[in-house]
Amino acid sequence: MFIESNELNSHNQVSQFRHAVVRNKCRHNPGLSNVSFDSPVYFSIDEVVTYLENMNSEVIGKLPDEGKPKLAAGTLIADRDT
Repeated sequence: MFIESNELNSHNQVSQFRHAVVRNKCRHNPGLSNVSFDSPVYFSIDEVVTYLENMNSEVIGKLPDEGKPKLAAGTLIADRDT
């Protein structure tokens, strides 16, 4: 994954990438506290890429009582980590 630094939204892309890596590190290292982007612990780049692809195609439900990410089948997602 490469992010072009002179692109207008590169700061948003970098932020989302860093956030995805930290979430994945926390998922795979539940016994650790204070996990950061720079923590030298295991994470799955495949899962990070899948997470980012899902975020890129995500739709937020606009109907009453939705307001959550929605799968293509219409199922609302309560927890993105699952």
